[in-house]
Amino acid sequence: MTEVLSKHIRRAKRGKAKSQEYIYTHFYRYAMSVSMRYSAKLEEAEEIVNNAFIKVFSKLDSFEESRDFKPWLRRIVINSSIDYQRKNTIFLEELTEEKQAEQVFDNTILERLSAEEILKAVMKLTPAYRTVFTLYAIEEFTHKEIADELKISIGTSKSNLAKARVKLQEELERMNQPF
Repeated sequence: MTEVLSKHIRRAKRGKAKSQEYIYTHFYRYAMSVSMRYSAKLEEAEEIVNNAFIKVFSKLDSFEESRDFKPWLRRIVINSSIDYQRKNTIFLEELTEEKQAEQVFDNTILERLSAEEILKAVMKLTPAYRTVFTLYAIEEFTHKEIADELKISIGTSKSNLAKARVKLQEELERMNQPF
């Protein structure tokens, strides 16, 4: 962590608005990039980020300056995203059958699309599928960690991931069709 950031964190812990503004401004884009993985709309992502920074500043006393700030912030943004999804949607679908056939994902589609196009496809997933997919594929959570975090069964996590992959592949194939 840089000395400048350390100084602003110490000042922000004492409630100094200028240092809080510095932290917010300096890490806003990073927090948005994390939040957008869980959001269907820009407005949702912005609300999640604002809620996350409220939590950051209220919990800043618990941040240990010997640690890196970004992973700590990332975890707060992820938790804020999950909280937002729980509060604002009918969240996760229960399994009718716990075993899901593994779908073969065509990775060559990914090679032909930009990161922005892939993100747009992920954003089209339902909140339940998008959240589980993002936690598993991007944040590298295990199904047990996802189940614990979202208060669902491991089977539901696996099912939602399998269904998300199918939907995502369908959307990516649709996007890759020649005009």
